[in-house]
Amino acid sequence: MLAMAAFSVLVTGLVLLAIISLTGREQQRLDNFGTATARALAELAVEPLMRQDRMHLGVIGNRLAELPEITGVASYSTDNQLLTTTGDLHGPQYTQPVTIDDSIVGYVRLALEPEAFAAAERIRTGAILIALLLLPLLISAAWHAIELLRARAPPSWWRPAPEPAVAASPTPEPTLPAEDIRHYLLAVNLYNQLTLPRHEREFELSLCLEFAEAVAGIYHGQVVALPGVGALVDFDHGDDEDRPFQVLCAAFVLARLLHDEAPLGTYRLGLNLTECPADETLPLDHEAIADAALLSALGKDTALALSATFAEAVGHVERIDIRALDNPLLDELTTSAPACRLAVGLQPPFAGLVQKQAARLKAQRDAVSSPSTF
Repeated sequence: MLAMAAFSVLVTGLVLLAIISLTGREQQRLDNFGTATARALAELAVEPLMRQDRMHLGVIGNRLAELPEITGVASYSTDNQLLTTTGDLHGPQYTQPVTIDDSIVGYVRLALEPEAFAAAERIRTGAILIALLLLPLLISAAWHAIELLRARAPPSWWRPAPEPAVAASPTPEPTLPAEDIRHYLLAVNLYNQLTLPRHEREFELSLCLEFAEAVAGIYHGQVVALPGVGALVDFDHGDDEDRPFQVLCAAFVLARLLHDEAPLGTYRLGLNLTECPADETLPLDHEAIADAALLSALGKDTALALSATFAEAVGHVERIDIRALDNPLLDELTTSAPACRLAVGLQPPFAGLVQKQAARLKAQRDAVSSPSTF
C-alpha cells in the first residue's frame, strides 16, 4: 500500500510537470512566431511606407493574413495614423517600428490566433495524460498476474535451478561506436516569398534548387527542398582541414548566382555546422537544420550569416571580410552560441575565384538551357 501511494504521488507530479511544460511551450512558440514575423514584415514595409504606398502595403498585409496563424495586419504612419488594415486585429498583437538609417518611418502590427498554436499542444497534452493515467493500471495488472502465476505454479517454475558449469567462451570484441562526421548545412531562404504570387514563387524555388544542385555538384553536397524556407545543401564531410573555408566559398558562389540570375527573388543564406555518427542521417526537423534556417533569415543580401560553431571552424579570418551579427533572435539557437558572425565577402584573391566560378556556372547553364518562356 505504501509503495502504491508513493507511485500515485509520482504519477501525479509527472502529470503536473507535463501540463506546465506544454503550456509554457505553447506561449513561447506563439511569442517567437509573432516577434519574428513582425520583424520580417517591418523589413518588407520599408520602401512602401517611405512612399506612403497604401496599395503595396495592402498586398503585403493580404499575403500575411492568408496564414492561419495570423488574424490581422495593419500599418501606421509615424504619427500613428492608420494607413492600411487587413483582417481583424484581435488576439495577441505584436508591433514593430519600421526604420531606415536609425530613423522611424512608420509602424506595423499583426495579431495572432492563439488557437492555431494551441491545437497541436492540446493533442500532445491529452496523449501524455492518457498514457500517464493508464500506466499505473497496467503495472498493477501485470503485478497481480505475476503473483497469481507464482501462487499456482511449483516453486521450481519461478526459482530457476542452478545452471551447469560450462567452459568459458572467449570475450567478444567490443563494438566500436560509429565515428562522428561533420555536416556543413547551408540554408537558402527565399526571403520575399510571401509577397510573390504563387506561380512566381514556384518559379523562384525551382530556380533556387537548380543553382544549388549546380554548386553542390562541384563542392560535393546534397540538396533537398526546405519547406517554408527554400533549399538546404548538406555539404559532405572531408579530411581537408580547410574544408569549412571551401564550403564558405561554395556559399558565396551560390549567393552570387542567385543575386545575378534570379529575377524575382530576394535570397538570404545561413551556414551552420553540426556533428553526428556516420551511419545516421539528419532529418529535416533536426535542431541544427532549424538553426541554419533561422540564420538564413538574418543574412543580408549576398552576405552570409554564420553560426558561432561554423565561424570558429573556418578560422583564418584574415581571408574573410567578417563582422559581428547582433540580433535578439540569435538567443533562440539551440546548436550554436549566440555569438554569430556575418561574412560580407572574401579578400583577394579568393573573391576573384568566387566570381570566376559563378560566371563559369552561369555560362554552362546558358549553353544547355533554352530561352525562358516565363
